[in-house]
Amino acid sequence: MPRVLYVEDNDDNVFMLSRRLQRRGFEVLIASDGESGIDMARRDRPELILMDLGLPGIDGWETTRRLKADESTASIPVIALTAHAMEADRESALIAGCDDFDTKPVDLDRLLAKMQACLDRSLAPAAAAGEAETPEDEQGPVLLVVDDSEDNRYTLIRRLRRQGHEHILEAENGRRALDVLRARPVDLVLLDMMMPEMNGYEVLSAMREDMELRELPVIMISALDDLDNVVRCLELGAEDYLPKPFDPTVLNARVTASLEKRRLRKEQAAYVALVERERERADRLLSAMVPTGAVAELKAHDTVVPRRYDDVAVLFCDIVGFTSFCDRTPPEQVVSGLDAQVVEFERLMTLHGMEKIKTIGDAFMATAGMHVVCEHPMEAAVACGLDMVNVARSIEPHWEVRVGIHLGPVVAGITGKQRFQFDLWGDTVNVAARICDRAAPGSVVVSASSWPLVRTLYRGRSMGQVELKGKGALELVECLPLSSD
Repeated sequence: MPRVLYVEDNDDNVFMLSRRLQRRGFEVLIASDGESGIDMARRDRPELILMDLGLPGIDGWETTRRLKADESTASIPVIALTAHAMEADRESALIAGCDDFDTKPVDLDRLLAKMQACLDRSLAPAAAAGEAETPEDEQGPVLLVVDDSEDNRYTLIRRLRRQGHEHILEAENGRRALDVLRARPVDLVLLDMMMPEMNGYEVLSAMREDMELRELPVIMISALDDLDNVVRCLELGAEDYLPKPFDPTVLNARVTASLEKRRLRKEQAAYVALVERERERADRLLSAMVPTGAVAELKAHDTVVPRRYDDVAVLFCDIVGFTSFCDRTPPEQVVSGLDAQVVEFERLMTLHGMEKIKTIGDAFMATAGMHVVCEHPMEAAVACGLDMVNVARSIEPHWEVRVGIHLGPVVAGITGKQRFQFDLWGDTVNVAARICDRAAPGSVVVSASSWPLVRTLYRGRSMGQVELKGKGALELVECLPLSSD
């Protein structure tokens, strides 16, 4: 039984609303001013507070501010009540910390919907934290009875309660029913056909147009001589119908059948969602092993056709002195530092339109102009390389890295079956790796043949003819920012 604290100084309002709430199963605590309301909230810990804004002494706005500032009461939802339907009052109440706002005289169904929504939201953090909470299936389904006749609503709700349904909402017309449905989750609607404002067919039409409500099961309630309209509703998607007067056996059978269908549909939707989450997880794992551009082909054909790509900028980056660092540093610290650096490098790949190919020990290999469209591969690669140098220096353990870049053709494909790997081959790859080996700490070096493609963006410092293993002498150029001394 939810405990509600009603802070109100008007005795007539207290009597009327507290009695109506008690009939709906709420335990109602009463405070006549802000000070006593704060004391009771701290002592009795209600699940919800209804706050009159026009209180004597400290008003409802200030009372709410104090409640929200107190750690022991800050999590209790507060609904502001006022006789003034002014937008400024609503905004002031929300700014003060109120969770919702309603006007006097109170429309009970509307207020109940708002109260339930606040109670649901206040329970969500507890569920997320793993605190004790009854699962939805154990709470039982929520039913909404919609009928303009209070006697009919009372009779139907009483019979439903006798059949074991405890969570029942009600609405006296179609518009109020739509408000309730949009304010909180409901599992089944029992909808009268003949009502003022909106009849049952119009309500059902509005539900089928609403993407959030269209799958909700609806049982139409009608007199025996109104079967033509019932047929129209069934054609529109109503789950079933109930004739008046209600037969308890038929009522139980049709409500039970509709709720069972609802349960099965929810289970199916949960299973589909689980399958989709697993598929997305598998896609993420695949993308972590294979460049994004090759993922679609691998999923479609279970392989990636080897291809030759021209004008690809291949980048190698490795850490200076990494081996000696490993020898004198705990393994946890080594892996932590390496992981932090790789994550930052991956971010730079996205920023500069490049693709990470793989890591080999402490070395990082990437390309520009292969799967990802890149108009100027060398420009992207050099800009990324300079950022990699700066990023490595800025994060723990402040490594120095060196970068080598070369432009040319490559062959790309996947090798292996049990543990496959996407890789690149060719002279361009070998030259880029050798350039990286000969680069000074903290520098980005390119081949002289690639230098003209970036010469307008950077200053170049020739390293002369440098002997590269397996390649012979090759002129190398260090790329420096134009503003560098």
